[in-house]
Amino acid sequence: MNLIKRKETIIYYVVLYILSYYAWLLYWQNNDRLMILGRDVFPILGSGLACLSLFHSYRKVSSQRRIFWFLLFLGTVSYLAGKLISSYYEIFLQTIFPYPYWLGLSYLLQPMAYSSALVYWAEERKSNYGTLSLSFDIFLIITTATALSWYFPTPLAKGDLYFSRGYLLEPLYTLVILLIGLSVFYTAEKPGLSANTFLLNKSDYLRLFLPYFNLIILLNIMISYIPEVNSLIPWVVFSLIIFIIRQTFTLLDNSFLRALGYISYYDPLTSLPNRKLFQERLTQAISNLNGEREILAVIFFHLDRLQIINDNWGHEFGDLIIKTIAQKLQFRFSERIPIAYQGCDEFSILLDPVTHLPDITKIAEKIQQELSQPLFLQGKTIHISCHMGIAIYPHDGTDAVTLTQNASIAMYQAIKLGKSNYQFHTPNIHALISRRILLEYDLYQALEKQQLSICYQPQVDINTGNVTGVEVLLRWQHPTLGFISPSEFIPITEETGLILSIGEWILRTACKEIKDLNKQLTLSVNLSPRQFQEDNLLQLITDVLKETGFPPQYLNLEITEGIAMQNAEKTIRKLQSLRNLGLEVSLDDFGTGYSSLSYLRKFPINTLKIPQVFVKDINTNESFIVEIIIALAQNLSLSLVAEGVENKEQLNFLTRLGCYRIQGYLFSPPLTLADLENLLH
Repeated sequence: MNLIKRKETIIYYVVLYILSYYAWLLYWQNNDRLMILGRDVFPILGSGLACLSLFHSYRKVSSQRRIFWFLLFLGTVSYLAGKLISSYYEIFLQTIFPYPYWLGLSYLLQPMAYSSALVYWAEERKSNYGTLSLSFDIFLIITTATALSWYFPTPLAKGDLYFSRGYLLEPLYTLVILLIGLSVFYTAEKPGLSANTFLLNKSDYLRLFLPYFNLIILLNIMISYIPEVNSLIPWVVFSLIIFIIRQTFTLLDNSFLRALGYISYYDPLTSLPNRKLFQERLTQAISNLNGEREILAVIFFHLDRLQIINDNWGHEFGDLIIKTIAQKLQFRFSERIPIAYQGCDEFSILLDPVTHLPDITKIAEKIQQELSQPLFLQGKTIHISCHMGIAIYPHDGTDAVTLTQNASIAMYQAIKLGKSNYQFHTPNIHALISRRILLEYDLYQALEKQQLSICYQPQVDINTGNVTGVEVLLRWQHPTLGFISPSEFIPITEETGLILSIGEWILRTACKEIKDLNKQLTLSVNLSPRQFQEDNLLQLITDVLKETGFPPQYLNLEITEGIAMQNAEKTIRKLQSLRNLGLEVSLDDFGTGYSSLSYLRKFPINTLKIPQVFVKDINTNESFIVEIIIALAQNLSLSLVAEGVENKEQLNFLTRLGCYRIQGYLFSPPLTLADLENLLH
């Protein structure tokens, strides 16, 4: 039998028991002896059953909560003992239970034990002021009931068997004892919070007036019976003390609710307004605008590379970065500009009102400038940049939801364009976002449907004119959209995690194809940030080399400078493990990120690759950057490869400085495997 059915059965038995008690009293109301018998036996049996149940729970529970059950058991046993003693006098001695008498202490011990259990229960939940308030409500009821039962006893008249008219309430006392004893069957239920938890229902209205109602009863009786007022004064005073304590906890409960309201509208990590409060303030700001010339702007910005930081140093360190950035923004802008934290790695700003449109770009640039400053946290130097999206009322939306949505869309367009930048929302952005969603959906099937392919761009030694290696590149020929640029779809594979399966396919396919050429070519394979962070990277490479038979000394893994600098110490350990496999490692896009020369000396790498962006500027005043990179590589005894060499002026400049391995359209574009084979022959 499951727990619910068992509870229902117990309730049925309790109701049947109490109804039997009432039936006995009513049926034998003209027979004093049988009336006494029922009045004594039913409470004894009920309290005995409650004692067994509570004692069983006390023995069963191993935690500190068993003290609570023991106190309930002690109170119920005290009542049972008092009832047995009074029954002995009434049934066997045919007389009234002597009052006062030391055996009557058993009756007094019952409310003391129950009250102690209540206090212990409240102490366990002392952080919940609402629960304590409820506890004192119950305490007030117990006090009022005890005072009234003390003041209006219904004993047998001495010498006869007379009962007061209140005897029909006595089964209810037995019902209470039974419910206390059988409450052990309901302790497994732990109702959670729901939307209705904070709504005022009928029971809340009852609780609202309950403490006042108890005091009114006691004060009314005390005033009505002036000659005997002294006997109720202690109970009234005691009730007043409980009432004052109860109201104190109610005030604390209200403070808790205010704190709960704060949490509902403010982010606990940054103390900034959250998404909900930002939306409400934006709605209010829109309603306050007067006239068509008044505008406001919403700016969303995204912190770059925070996910990589979380993966390398943990989410606690990532939270520290978010908190630090929030403090910087509050210090610089919060007095003039409302800033909100949207969650994850996104913030939002409300510019209200905006007098001149150029003011928006000035603020966006100031925020980007502020965030571009390095953070020094826990002995680490962290570089954070951001991408911003801007939506303007009423051009990009006339309600809060549309404005925030369009600002977010513009932000993701800024992310797509790369580097740190900001983008205003434009109508064609929706088409771009729709295209991105389509590409993401089709990418999941692209590998399976053989829409992805790889090609190889040769790397040439200028001194000999021979092809010494190739870099494998990924291509996607979409069935309806045609050729998709890698710069467009590779970031999507990185975000979705598809790069892991696609990257493994690239590595395995390239190793097999180049191995089958029977040429001593170095195969350069790019590792994405997600791939490099995988714990099974070394095992994957080992398995691929074993399956394909590719010589490890001809495999060159390329990582970007951004990957290397995220967690330099961890990068060094992983790179050393790769080198121990016999592989070569190249540092790609050197100089485009945040370089650290001290770490560059420690990185176990073989080659520095000069990025195309620097090679392209050789004929300008920026050529000194290439000179520095070449000199640095030579001093560190590293090999050099220049990417994107497209004309003889660039080639002559590079060879004059001592860079003899090139890669670019001057020699060959990326080739299919068949074209590469023809070139080599």
